[in-house]
Amino acid sequence: MNIYEIDSQILSCIDEETGEILDVERLEKLIQDKNNKIESVACWYKNTVAEAEAIKAEISNLKARKERDEKLAENLKRYISDVLDGEKFKTAKVAISYRKSSSVEVDDVYRLPDEFLTYKSPEPKKSLLKSAIDSGQKFEGVRIVEKMNIQIK
Repeated sequence: MNIYEIDSQILSCIDEETGEILDVERLEKLIQDKNNKIESVACWYKNTVAEAEAIKAEISNLKARKERDEKLAENLKRYISDVLDGEKFKTAKVAISYRKSSSVEVDDVYRLPDEFLTYKSPEPKKSLLKSAIDSGQKFEGVRIVEKMNIQIK
């Protein structure tokens, strides 16, 4: 039985018109069952949060390892390039060659016409807005919304 079903069973233990409890023992058992269900769901939540934190930590570790390996690979590639100085190299295990490429480098972005530029959309600084509103300033289309955030520990 889920929590909603327990709630409806609890209501059936109480007379709607008088508010009198019809079956005290059953009511107490249902309340205990509901509390157990809530506790179980809260523990499940805590375990899920703990697992997510463990995954987050592992992602952070893997990201750091990835960045180290990418940096090492780039250094090794640069070293090989410096040693070969544009010459091809081939063995049964590896083949190294070069190809030409081109890229655009811009010395002064402010000298370019607008058609060759992109602009970011403005983003509000919400913490500054909140401080300003709290101190009495008013802004059209801006409001502080109060929320109820559940805390499970």
